[in-house]
Amino acid sequence: ESLALSRDLKHKPGIASALGNLSLAAREQGDYPVARQLLQEALAVTESIGARWGSANALRDLGTIAQYEANYTEARSLFEQSLAICIEIGQEWGVAYALASLGSVDLRAGDRAAADSRPDRFIS
Repeated sequence: ESLALSRDLKHKPGIASALGNLSLAAREQGDYPVARQLLQEALAVTESIGARWGSANALRDLGTIAQYEANYTEARSLFEQSLAICIEIGQEWGVAYALASLGSVDLRAGDRAAADSRPDRFIS
């Protein structure tokens, strides 16, 4: 309902938010293709309006889906893109979340050394 209303009003921030929320529901139900599709649309919307924080969130959530599917290369790439945006916009919480996500994917991929070294690369 929120998505339909936001679309009717052509309220892009509302559209992106609703798509993100719907993707979380789909992900929790294990429907990764639907979650991915919703997030890709949310990412396109956030990019079209210059909502960098929203783009970082969508990229991170896409990375989480890739990680759940054991696509660690794709997950790393998406988490690194999210991290870069968070650093660029000074969003410290997002930096911490992206680093934790990168560490998690490193561990799942069996690369303990990379997981252990990640925070040191970004803490000044």
